[in-house]
Amino acid sequence: LAAELIAHLDGLLDAESITAFVGAYQAAKTLKLGELWAFPISLRLALIENLRRVAVRVAGRRRDLDDGLAWANRMLAVAESEPRQLIRLLAQFADDRTVLSAPFLSELVGRLQSQGAPVSIVLNWIDQTLAEESTTVAQRLQQDGHEQAAEHLSIINSIGSLRFLGAMDWKVFVEEQSRVEQILRRDPAGAYARQDFATRDHYRHLVEQLAMRSGRSETEVARLALELASSAPQTADGERSRHIGSWLVGGDRFTLRKKVGCPRTLRYALGLLFRRYRLFFYLTGVVGATLLIAAWPPWLCGFSFTDWRVWMLVAAAFIPASTLALSLVNFAVTANVAPHPLPRLDFSNGIPDAHRTMVAVPALLTGAHTLDTLLEHLEIHFLGNRDRNLQFALLTDFADADAETLPDDDALLQRAQRGIEQLNLRHRRADAPPPFHLFHRPRVWNPHGRVWMGYERKRGKLAQFNAYLRGEAREAFVRVVGDREVLPSIRYVITLDADTDLPRGAAHGLVGAMAHPLNRPRFDPACG
Repeated sequence: LAAELIAHLDGLLDAESITAFVGAYQAAKTLKLGELWAFPISLRLALIENLRRVAVRVAGRRRDLDDGLAWANRMLAVAESEPRQLIRLLAQFADDRTVLSAPFLSELVGRLQSQGAPVSIVLNWIDQTLAEESTTVAQRLQQDGHEQAAEHLSIINSIGSLRFLGAMDWKVFVEEQSRVEQILRRDPAGAYARQDFATRDHYRHLVEQLAMRSGRSETEVARLALELASSAPQTADGERSRHIGSWLVGGDRFTLRKKVGCPRTLRYALGLLFRRYRLFFYLTGVVGATLLIAAWPPWLCGFSFTDWRVWMLVAAAFIPASTLALSLVNFAVTANVAPHPLPRLDFSNGIPDAHRTMVAVPALLTGAHTLDTLLEHLEIHFLGNRDRNLQFALLTDFADADAETLPDDDALLQRAQRGIEQLNLRHRRADAPPPFHLFHRPRVWNPHGRVWMGYERKRGKLAQFNAYLRGEAREAFVRVVGDREVLPSIRYVITLDADTDLPRGAAHGLVGAMAHPLNRPRFDPACG
């Protein structure tokens, strides 16, 4: 298919021609997902093959030029030294040279024509031979000129197309041409089209796998998944089951597998067993490997396990053996268990108002330098994840002390407040609320530790902060800086340690994962 397209366009490719060609082909026969992804590679290979063919012709022309030059030199040398031997050399030439190619003629005739009568017999023979083929030297050379121009254009087109293929966004091409993609986009929940590319691609590959295992076509599997999602009841939890992904990666995937007729292989059954009792198998593997490693040296040395001293040796080796066993089991699990990425919505162009998020950094205010570092990191988090619906907050406590307040507390808290206010002034936007906040708690008496400290430290800070966002625990924080009106609209909280970085765009991915229908938390009235 790729070779046909390149031959048709003489190596000159563009997005419109590729899309039109593949679309026309799929009107007769649907391409599989793997074939669509292989198409750009096939185009590159076909272009390289086209360059190879042209290069072979260029190399052949170069050889003919060299041959023409060699024969011209021989004939000129004979004509000058032994003119009578020229006829014998011409006879030898006629026997050896059966094809008078244009490059050969251009070099041979060009060198001989300037010599006049001594070599006229050779030129006459060439004219007579070409006349028998109904052509002339001039016509041959003209045709060769056209061929060279065409080859030159083909090389330019092929090299330019290779550059174009490297720059083209093949993700868009595959999604536009994939019949499976067109079916999945009819998701009754409307969530599929709002997902990021990685999630959509994961869904398509799952359809591809089910098709290979069941013997059905990919479009058949996709239509079955769509039918199951469309027939899901409209309940309070209906968005989950009506999302087509629930039947591909969610809890309903086993129903789809049964519907398409996938055989229950031993590997599949073992996989289900390991997933259902994964903690049991993991701990059993660690314990078994530990016992084996600890008992192996005594057994290798021939010690009897009826001797209690051998068991003491095994017990002493248990801790180092468990460390090695844990590493081995973790390596085996990592090498054999495929990761299951969380599906995500695509919020790369902005987080919706309904999913406004707070990035919270719990920390201790131990001094001015620590505070300045916290403010700097908070600003870096903001700069790498700019969004009108992303808020950033410091959740702070004072360091543990023997008294409820210390002389430097108020000055440190004032410095923190000024720092947050300056950040809000520096990064204010007309279309968004101020992005920075400060939530500070007082010290409370801990009778067990006999110390004044923040209530339950980090866990207490986060619990009280979430309660505050819900309109509770108003007394938990003695100093709140920032726009309080935005707090009731906060949907999610991303918690970072003080020394943790938030990579560029990472917040959008995390919020997109939390907002996905398959990842949203559900309240079970029976469990409370």
